[in-house]
Amino acid sequence: MKHLTEYTPAEAILIVKGKSTQKELLKITLADLILKKVLKIFQVEIKSNDRQKAYLYKYIVIDENFKSYLAKPHENFFLSAFRQDPKIEIQFKNMVKIGFQNSQSYYHFKQEIFNNEKFKTYISQNFFQKLLAHFSLNEKGTILKRNIETELKYLTDQFSKITNIKDRKAAEMISVFAGSIFLIPNINYDFLDQMDADFAFERRTAMADASSGCSGWDFNLNDYSSDFDSGCSSDSGSSGDSGCSSCSGCSGCGGCGGCS
Repeated sequence: MKHLTEYTPAEAILIVKGKSTQKELLKITLADLILKKVLKIFQVEIKSNDRQKAYLYKYIVIDENFKSYLAKPHENFFLSAFRQDPKIEIQFKNMVKIGFQNSQSYYHFKQEIFNNEKFKTYISQNFFQKLLAHFSLNEKGTILKRNIETELKYLTDQFSKITNIKDRKAAEMISVFAGSIFLIPNINYDFLDQMDADFAFERRTAMADASSGCSGWDFNLNDYSSDFDSGCSSDSGSSGDSGCSSCSGCSGCGGCGGCS
C-alpha cells in the first residue's frame, strides 16, 4: 500500500482519472495537509455582548509536522503563507480563497504537479499537450495507475466492511492514508466524522475564554467539505482567482482568532 502514501491525493487522482477540477484538487490537498498534521483547524466562538448571537469562526494554523514536512510544489498553494509567518491564524474561508488565488487556475495547478521531477517520469507530453497542460501516461505511469487502483480497491473494500465506529482499524487507516480517503467512491463522510469524534485525533479541548469563547481544535470531515465549497463560489478551470474576492488571509474579527 505504498503508493497512496507516497503520492498526494491530487497526484493520485490525476494519475488514475487523468482529470479533475481546480476546486477538487485544492479541497483534497488542504484536507490531506490537515490529516497529515501539517496544518490544523481550530474554532472560535465570538459574540460582542450577551445580547448578540454567538458566531463560530474556523481558523487554520500550523500543526506539529509543519516544520519537518517536505512539501510538493502544489501543496505550497496553502503552505506559503505560513512559511512567511508561522504564527499566523487564517480564517478557513480565507484559506480557501488563498488556495484559489495562489493556484490561479486548473491549468496552473496541474503545471505545478508536473514540476515534480518524480511525477514527470510517469507521463509524456507532446507540444500541444504542454500548451494545454494535458498529458499521457507512459509505460511506467500505466503501471503506477494500476497499482494505485489496486490500493484504492483494497481501501474501499476495507471501509465497506466496517460497520462499527469503534473499529480501531478504520481509525488507523484514516491516520495512515490521510487525504487519500477522499478518493474512495461514495465515501460516507458522516461515518468518518463519527470515527474522528470517537477517537479524537489529537483534538484539543481548550478552556473557553470568557470574552471570546475559544472552543478548541476541531476537524470534521463532513463540515470540511461543505465549508470548503462555501469558501469560494467558483469550482474549476477558470483563470485568475476563480471568482474569489481579494483577501489578506486574516479574518480581522479580533478576539483570540485574529492575526498575530
